[in-house]
Amino acid sequence: MKNWIRLLFAVLALLPLIAGAAPAPAKQANAQADRAEREIGKIEATLAKYGPAERTPVLLDRLVKNLDTAQGALDKAEDKLGAASDPDADAARARIADLRGQLAKVRGEVQGSTDAIADNDAAMTATAEVDIPLMEGLVDTLNDYLTEFSNPQSTDEKRAAWPKVIAEAEALVAKYQGQASSELGRAAIKRARLLASIREDALRRRIDSLKHAAAQAAEALGRTEQATADTIADKSWARFQNEIQYGIERAEAIIANYRAYGAGTELDGDGVADALSQRTARLRKQIDDYSAEVVAANRPAKDMFAGADGAEIRDLARTLWLRENPDHKVLRVSVISENWNRKTSWDWSSFDKRWEKRDYSKVLVAVLIDAGDGIYAYEYIMPMFRLHLQGDTLGGTASRTTGKPSNPFMIIPLAAVN
Repeated sequence: MKNWIRLLFAVLALLPLIAGAAPAPAKQANAQADRAEREIGKIEATLAKYGPAERTPVLLDRLVKNLDTAQGALDKAEDKLGAASDPDADAARARIADLRGQLAKVRGEVQGSTDAIADNDAAMTATAEVDIPLMEGLVDTLNDYLTEFSNPQSTDEKRAAWPKVIAEAEALVAKYQGQASSELGRAAIKRARLLASIREDALRRRIDSLKHAAAQAAEALGRTEQATADTIADKSWARFQNEIQYGIERAEAIIANYRAYGAGTELDGDGVADALSQRTARLRKQIDDYSAEVVAANRPAKDMFAGADGAEIRDLARTLWLRENPDHKVLRVSVISENWNRKTSWDWSSFDKRWEKRDYSKVLVAVLIDAGDGIYAYEYIMPMFRLHLQGDTLGGTASRTTGKPSNPFMIIPLAAVN
């Protein structure tokens, strides 16, 4: 009897709790709704973290899985409710409807990003097969330009092409942005990113390269200026070809690089190129003035030869010269050596693998030709030989020449020729 009484009191104590608990369908439905809400929260957080341009196909595939999971959870929630009709069931249904609205919103955003990638991919793949080789070629070209900025042998053609190369690279990089779903589209984007990196590297490094080259040119011009002063003081020309002319032309090439490759940057109009140009112009004027003085004072070389075969030497020299330069008008041939200079030696022949004897005599001949302008004559030096191992045969070496000599000591006023 006592046990039944205790059981009755226990049941009576649980009645309030049983009366306040939610029916099983509503509870189960809310559990599925909780799961859907978590999935929707993940999707919203991901969309907030990654903007439209950053949403990759892989990311969107993952979000679609989240969407499907949330959708499945909400469908199960409704199934759990069934036909239940009570306040808790009604509240669960309202919650499910609200979550479906949230789900539809994020699904629309995910689908929009997916559609945008598909459209972008279609636009890119339409031209990618043509543009990928172009981008690869521009990468190679821009890599070459990395050493071209400071190269004194850079050509006018390359300088003129630089803005076009940069513009083409920029256009292709802009064309292949965003995301792609196809292999071809992704390949195009990958090439575009590499091209963008090389382009930015070239644009950045050209400034330092041009500054460094200009500083070196300024220093080298100091040596050229000293060589020019020494040449004028010595009344010589030996330094011109290898030092002065080379130094001036190298500096002028660096100036051209500075102006062409530095256009539109902080270097444009900074005065560095102008200062170098003033120095090279001053050097050229010094050389021109010095050359004019030398030419005005020049006189034809005199015949100094004392040997009996002078006429034979002069006649053959004229013949050999005209054979190489048939359009020349030879005014005079002079043997400017006083005597034959004989040389005998034994030289090793690497071709025949034996010692060979050489025995010859040499004189120098000056060939004076009319420049054809009525003002100047040009004087060239050529060697003549007696080959003693070949019966004292007379020979010589004439060179083919065109245009005005760069050496002013070879230019004679025609009025001084008599």
